[in-house]
Amino acid sequence: MAESETYLQAKAFAKEHVAPWSKTVDEEGRFATEAFEKIAEAGYLKLIIPTEYGGQGKGVEEHVDVCRAFAEEVGSVGLCYMMHNVFLWEVMGGGRKELIERICKDVVENNAMCALAHSEFPTGIHFYNPTGKAVIDGDDVVVTAHKSMVTSAMAAKYYSVNVPSPLADGVDHMVVELGMEGSTFEMEKWRKAMGMKANVSCPLKLEEVRVPQANRVEETPGTGTDIELNSVVPPFVLGLAAIYTGVMKHLLDETIAHANERTYPSGHNVGQHDLAAFNVAEIYGRQQASLALTYEATRAFAAGEEDAMAKVFACRMISIDDVIDMAKLAMRVGAGAAYAGKGEFARLARDAYGGHIMAPGADMLHLWLGRALLGNDLIVPETDI
Repeated sequence: MAESETYLQAKAFAKEHVAPWSKTVDEEGRFATEAFEKIAEAGYLKLIIPTEYGGQGKGVEEHVDVCRAFAEEVGSVGLCYMMHNVFLWEVMGGGRKELIERICKDVVENNAMCALAHSEFPTGIHFYNPTGKAVIDGDDVVVTAHKSMVTSAMAAKYYSVNVPSPLADGVDHMVVELGMEGSTFEMEKWRKAMGMKANVSCPLKLEEVRVPQANRVEETPGTGTDIELNSVVPPFVLGLAAIYTGVMKHLLDETIAHANERTYPSGHNVGQHDLAAFNVAEIYGRQQASLALTYEATRAFAAGEEDAMAKVFACRMISIDDVIDMAKLAMRVGAGAAYAGKGEFARLARDAYGGHIMAPGADMLHLWLGRALLGNDLIVPETDI
């Protein structure tokens, strides 16, 4: 596959400005502030913002390129970046011109970062079914909710919070701004996270937070689920497929490097043994298959093809399953050295498991793909939580 100029530039950028922080942010369990300062300086935060608002006007293909390039160095950086872009697509999909202009202007001029706050403790991966409370009070919406995993906590300025609409049947998204009275990030609950530690995906508690009605994403109240399915899910799922395909590439590189460096007293290295060659070949093949399907799904979605969403669901389904399997093979080659902490085997293996719990989770993806192929509704209220 011929690599795009966007990917090649982002890859070179990530090697210089993202990779150096991989160990530090994992060990300290903190946001990759230094990397994102450089990402902002390079203009990546405005990648998908339309040119009329001062952005680069790029689309989902470039989004996938950059997410993948960043994740090949640090998966968490790719994921936080992906969330930022998806937030912007959600706001633009809502159609409220003043809100779109205000947020895009802040991103372009001040490098404001954005994130999503959709998942909740009661409903888990069923992010489209919020249980919080929203009440109209004058020009404000008073929001009470407890979001479970909010990526880029405390680092982003804007957070999209989905709530039952107080104006219509359905769901609304309210843009909560960092520091609004009554909003609290429960940072201590992220300290024990297994992997993707630089996400800082901690809970967000909202206790009667007054959010201006002007911060509602939807032009038509109650249409939030449609916006999630049309503007959020496709770039979110494609972004995750790109991210975990990127993690697989890092696993491959780490495995090959170790196999060639680890030398026995005989003078032979691990890479000269057939078992290592077998495992490296399997990792390469599966990574390339995931890469090919991710880009085919991206192309199909950008082209508006009829079977695009089936491919979108399939590419993430394959990538998040394969990355875990390939982490196991990489650990076989790395063996005791990897288990003892050599290189980045352990971090990559821990990060690999994050793909299964990101909404919609692995099982829900299978269900949605099957429903899409059968021509059924993706969400079935009678059977879904």
